[in-house]
Amino acid sequence: MKKAIFIFFLLQTGLIYGQSKKEQIETLKMRTDSLTNLLANEREMNVARVQEHIYIKGLAQNQIDSLRTDLKKINNIYDKMELENTRLKIDLNLNLTEINKLKNQLINKTDSLIIISNELKQIKVKPQNAFSNIPENNFDILITKFINQEKNTTEYKNWIANIVLKDFDGDSTYVTKKCLAYINDVIDNAWGYDGSIDDKTLNKKWATQYDLKYSNFGHLFETGNGGWGTKKLTKIEFLGELNNGNWFKLTIKGGSGSNDTSTTLVRIIKVIKKEEAFYLDNFLSLSEQ
Repeated sequence: MKKAIFIFFLLQTGLIYGQSKKEQIETLKMRTDSLTNLLANEREMNVARVQEHIYIKGLAQNQIDSLRTDLKKINNIYDKMELENTRLKIDLNLNLTEINKLKNQLINKTDSLIIISNELKQIKVKPQNAFSNIPENNFDILITKFINQEKNTTEYKNWIANIVLKDFDGDSTYVTKKCLAYINDVIDNAWGYDGSIDDKTLNKKWATQYDLKYSNFGHLFETGNGGWGTKKLTKIEFLGELNNGNWFKLTIKGGSGSNDTSTTLVRIIKVIKKEEAFYLDNFLSLSEQ
């Protein structure tokens, strides 16, 4: 711009030398006004440029400030994420530690449950084994040893009701061989026929195996020698398990006449089951009234 003013000035100077003084004055005046206008324009343009630069600088500064603000926010977010990540790692480690702890506890408890289960199995087996070889010659002791009194014995009771009503005095189809020999000896001794087994021999033969205190019976489920006209099994009470058998207390009412229930018998029997068949394996007579 300055170069243009300088050239303009040289041109105007050349023109002045060919004019009169008045013309020269007018020319100089015009030249001065032009130069003033040119300088004013130049000043305005410079002011505009400066304002433009200031504006651009302001925009740039605003962008820089905005970017700095965004960067600060990003840094804050990053710091928070780093802090959260650290916290999550700590929580994860704690959770892993807790999981391992719980896993070990579960393993220990599982092992304990296995041990307890095995012990329970042994406990279930032990009573049967512990009470499978008790002498049966003292009923007053036996009655304190029964176990599993709550078991279901419906099929046993149905079988008992059937043999009681049939009134057999012993049969190998429903009495074990040893018990049948014992019952026959007791019945023979009770009737006292010639040649029947005497008390001494009965005691010597059976006292260690059966309770002879309760061997006062002449029939299994009746009394007398004429046969009963009426018989009712009024009660079957399950006493429990012992010596691999189920023990029952029977209450039987009856008599020789029709509708006669004047006599009450109380019997204790032991029933075993072998190959789906039931057998009497002990027999006691508690009372005959």
